[in-house]
Amino acid sequence: MWPDLSSPMPGIGGGEKDAAVIVGIEAYSSAESVPGAQRNVEDWRVYLTQTLRVPVKKVLLLRDGEATLETMRRYAQEAATKVEPGGTLWFVFIGHGTPSKDGKDGLLVGVDAQQRVDSLYERSLPRAELLELLAHGKQAKTVVLLDACFSGKSSSGQALVKGLQPLILAESCPAAADPRLVLLAAAKSDQFAGPLPKTERLRPAFSYLALGALRGWAADASGVVTAGALVRFADKALRLAKDRRQTPELAAGLPGTVLGKGREPAPHLGRIDRDGVELSEGAAPGPRSRAATQARIQWVPIPGGSFMMGYEDIHDAKPRHRVAVPSFEMAKTLVTFEQYRACVEAGACTPANYSCVTPDFTADDQPAVCVRWDQAKTFSEWAGGRLPSEAEWEYAARSAGKDRQYPWGDDAPTCERAVISQGGDGCGRHFTWPVCSKPKGNTQQGLCDMAGNVWQWTQDWYHDSYQGAPKDGSAWNAYTDYGHVIRGGSWAAPDNPASKLFGDSHGPVGPRNRQGVIACWRDIGIGFRPVRASP
Repeated sequence: MWPDLSSPMPGIGGGEKDAAVIVGIEAYSSAESVPGAQRNVEDWRVYLTQTLRVPVKKVLLLRDGEATLETMRRYAQEAATKVEPGGTLWFVFIGHGTPSKDGKDGLLVGVDAQQRVDSLYERSLPRAELLELLAHGKQAKTVVLLDACFSGKSSSGQALVKGLQPLILAESCPAAADPRLVLLAAAKSDQFAGPLPKTERLRPAFSYLALGALRGWAADASGVVTAGALVRFADKALRLAKDRRQTPELAAGLPGTVLGKGREPAPHLGRIDRDGVELSEGAAPGPRSRAATQARIQWVPIPGGSFMMGYEDIHDAKPRHRVAVPSFEMAKTLVTFEQYRACVEAGACTPANYSCVTPDFTADDQPAVCVRWDQAKTFSEWAGGRLPSEAEWEYAARSAGKDRQYPWGDDAPTCERAVISQGGDGCGRHFTWPVCSKPKGNTQQGLCDMAGNVWQWTQDWYHDSYQGAPKDGSAWNAYTDYGHVIRGGSWAAPDNPASKLFGDSHGPVGPRNRQGVIACWRDIGIGFRPVRASP
C-alpha cells in the first residue's frame, strides 16, 4: 500500500525564510470533485510547517469554497511579500485545469466556475498571471507544483465542458526568463491528471508522489532531492496506472535544481503493483478485497443476452434498437447509507451532503441519497465495480431484457410492488423506504427497487434520443450539456426536484423512466447501485 504522509518527519529546517500557498479544491460547485485533495493539502501543510519549519503564518491555505479566482490571486501576491531573501516561494495547486481561450496557456479553475466555457475563462487564474505574481518576491527559488491537467478534462478523463480547445503550449512559458522558477506539471498538455493508482484511497496522484519524493523517495545517496529526480520518480510510479497515460513534466527550471533533503525510504512499486490487482483464488487479501468486504454488497449474476432497448412512444427513448449485453453482476440493493459511510470511513469517499436530507433518510438501511454522480462513481470503484451503463441498467430492470413494462411484469405499479408517489408521499412516508422493502416488485433475478424508491445514476451522458447509441451494452460517453442519465423513478416522482428541472418522467416508476441530471446535483430522490464484470 502507499504510505501515509500525514506524519511529520523529523524537522530538518531550512524553510524559515520560505512562504507558501497551498490550494486544494475537492468539491467544485459544478465540475467533478477531486477526491483526496484536502488530505493532500493537509499533508503538504504538515511537511512545510513541521519538517521544513516554514513559519505557520507564512503558509497560506485555500480549501474548497475559499479558492476563488480573487483569493488565489490575492494569496499569490501576499506570499510574494512574505518570502525572505534566500528563501523558497512555494505554490501548490490541486484541482482542475483547462486551456485558455487561445489554447496557448493553462487556467487554474476556481471553485465557483460553472460548466460553461465563458464561466471557466472568467473564474479561473491563468498560469501566466500566477507566475508573474510570484516573480515579484525576493526569493532565491520559486517552486510551483500544478496537480491539474490543462487538456480540459477531469480526473476521470471526461471533458469539463463542451467546446474547449486542446492546449498547445508555447515554446517557453511566460515566466521562463525567471531563472528562479521550477515549474512541476502533473501531465502533458494532451493528457489528464488522475488519482493515485493501485489503491482504493483516492488521492490526486502527482501532489502525493511529489511530496513523497521530497521526503526522500527520490533522494540520492546523500539524501538530496532534485527537480529532475522528483519528476522521474513520479513518472515511474504513474506507470502503474493502467487507466491512463499520465507523464509528469519539469515544465521550467533545471533538472539539477535542489528542492530538498530527505531520507524516507521509497515504497516498493512492484509490491504495490501486485497488491493492487484483482486477486486470484487463494491469494492473500489486498486493498480491493478489503474494500469489497467493507462494502458488504450482495452481487446478483445477470446472464448476458440481447434485447430491444428503448420505447417508440417516448420521445427521448427511441429509436428502439437491439443491444447485446455481456454477462455482469449487479448489486442486489441500492447502496445504503451504512455501506456509503464505510467508504467514507475508509478514506475513499467524500461524505454525502446531509443538509439535503432529514435524519429519517440517513438510517443504515436507507438508500444513500444526496450523493453526486462522481461520488457514486467513486464508491462503485472502491467496492470493486463501477456504475452501470444505461443499457445494463435497463436490461437488468427488465429481468434480463424481457419485453415487459416493469421489473415484475406488465401489471401497474402499486405500493405492494414499489415505493411510488402518492400525492407527494412515497406510499405513506414522506421519504425513502429501507432497501428491499417491496420484494414482490423484484426482478426475476432478485434485484430490489429497480422501480421506485430512488432514481439511480448510470455512467452514460444523457442524449435526447438513442440515435448513435452503443449497441454492445457499453456506456455512451459522448459529452452533452444535459448531464448523466438517471433511471427508475423515485418515491416522489414526478414531483422530484430533478423531474422539475430536467423534464417530465414517463410514468410513475420503472424501466421506461430516464432523465438527464448534471453531475454535481444532489437530491433526496437519487441514489445508485454498482455493477461489476462476471467472474
